[in-house]
Amino acid sequence: MGYASMTAAGQVQSWFEAYLAAPIVIIMFLAFKIIKKTKFRELSEIDLDSGKRELDLPAILAEERAEQAKWPLWKKIWKTIC
Repeated sequence: MGYASMTAAGQVQSWFEAYLAAPIVIIMFLAFKIIKKTKFRELSEIDLDSGKRELDLPAILAEERAEQAKWPLWKKIWKTIC
């Protein structure tokens, strides 16, 4: 948005500001891998399911509301204000 009103120099500057972080992130990631000597893992080796809990949002909200009902008055006021 706004590229039509930008000069060529402004467009180049905007592009570099937007995409300069990618090489920095890649360099820092590789530096971490080299310094800590960690291995790259295959996707088949990565376990994404163990330790994952089921999300039962109504039960979580009910538990949170029951806990908040036990709060003293000053804490209820404080949490409302802040």
